[in-house]
Amino acid sequence: MPDTPAERAKRYRAHKRGDHTLCDASRCREARTVTAAPERDAPAAAVTPVVSVTAAAVSAPPEVVTAPPLGDDNDQDGIETVVRAYVDSLGHPAGDPRAILGEVAVRLARRVDRSGALPAAVRELRVLLAQLADNPTGPSGKVDDLRVQRAQRRLDALLANVA
Repeated sequence: MPDTPAERAKRYRAHKRGDHTLCDASRCREARTVTAAPERDAPAAAVTPVVSVTAAAVSAPPEVVTAPPLGDDNDQDGIETVVRAYVDSLGHPAGDPRAILGEVAVRLARRVDRSGALPAAVRELRVLLAQLADNPTGPSGKVDDLRVQRAQRRLDALLANVA
């Protein structure tokens, strides 16, 4: 007999918590290692995965990872430069709504560079870049016009709150 939705939800929540006592052993790897259900008041024992270690892995020296050198404090490459390069790489003609959306993204990136990364501005910039990447080579449509109107309203609101 199939499980009820409540039973499935209970099993799902327990699985997400790491309690695999309700899981089906044919579907959950961790359920195969759990042998008995823990008592209700006793804390659940942690299941540790088995990792095989070879002698070559133990004797090999660890890799050294170095970060690239940071630029000077007067480095002019900021978010605006990167966003401008991305918008220019898309190659939308001047009248295309996506070109306008790209200009709004550049203005917002300039604002983030100059005034600091306010969470609302960064979030809106992320949304604009995702919308630009949505259909970069296809024809523009009504959705793009609506996105431009929304982006201009949001940019005006963000700039008004800071000024």
